[in-house]
Amino acid sequence: MARQVQVNLDQAVYDRLLELQVAPYSDINAVIDRLLFHSGHKSREVQQLEADEQHFSTDEELKRDRDGVYVSSGISS
Repeated sequence: MARQVQVNLDQAVYDRLLELQVAPYSDINAVIDRLLFHSGHKSREVQQLEADEQHFSTDEELKRDRDGVYVSSGISS
């Protein structure tokens, strides 16, 4: 089994994931995987989220690092 992480979901989101958990998608992880990746390709929604993602210049990233933005993520320098 792949490495796992714990997440918190709103009850309504969790309930909807349970509703989508139908054969052959026997667990919530499989449902989420299918929502994110269709036949190995990113879904339109994922592509849109990535396109909407805010991008920072190198200088902005360095300032964000100094400001502690990445401290809890484990990627801080």
